[in-house]
Amino acid sequence: MTKDIVIVGAGVIGLSVAYQLITEHNYPSPKIKIVSQDFPSTGLLNPHYTSSKSGAHFRPFPSKSDAELRDSKLARPTYHFFKKLARPHPESSVKWIDGYDFIERDDELYETLAPVQDLDH
Repeated sequence: MTKDIVIVGAGVIGLSVAYQLITEHNYPSPKIKIVSQDFPSTGLLNPHYTSSKSGAHFRPFPSKSDAELRDSKLARPTYHFFKKLARPHPESSVKWIDGYDFIERDDELYETLAPVQDLDH
């Protein structure tokens, strides 16, 4: 018997977990309950619901410590997931846009960054 799963929070993480359970693990959607104070349809004006304003923002940066290197390796699967989701499913609201960093002073770590590889190549 499949048990109910309760996900607390309807931000990027909560909704992504629900999506993964349904699409990648074939978990029955009626068995997944999402509880949250706000949802994408209701939280637009609430300053405490940030997913409608910054959700799924992925900005890679050079790792300056062991902890940042560890986090970078953990973030890569998320990057690839959102990249694959954005193209065939524009209704997901995940958009790929160019970003530009304006660095206050020269930083060798930024000057030696390799370009991000596109998933199509």
